[in-house]
Amino acid sequence: MESMSEIKERYLKAQIEERKKQLENHSKTIDDFIKRFSKIGLKLTGENFNYIQTIGIVATYPDLLFHLKPELEKVDEDLIECKSLEQHFEKKVFNSGMLYSDKFIAMVIIPPNLGQ
Repeated sequence: MESMSEIKERYLKAQIEERKKQLENHSKTIDDFIKRFSKIGLKLTGENFNYIQTIGIVATYPDLLFHLKPELEKVDEDLIECKSLEQHFEKKVFNSGMLYSDKFIAMVIIPPNLGQ
């Protein structure tokens, strides 16, 4: 019988393999995204992409959303006006916190200091 640490180790190894597989399976989409947005000055690489099991392929880059949608209105340097988000994205009832555009999905993250 496996110990809890062996089960955990096997699970983590499977997660790493799944991440690697998904990034490989979506490499064309990732490459297309990198090429498309290099035209506006974004210097994305494969390191900017990850796979999260419950979400899918995720791109991270400083101020990425502002680069992808420069027309968004900022409240300050880190916050976006909600009305602006509603004008440029579609919200879906079943996916709270996800904002859909024609080419990507933005995830809303509330900074910890705002929840206090």
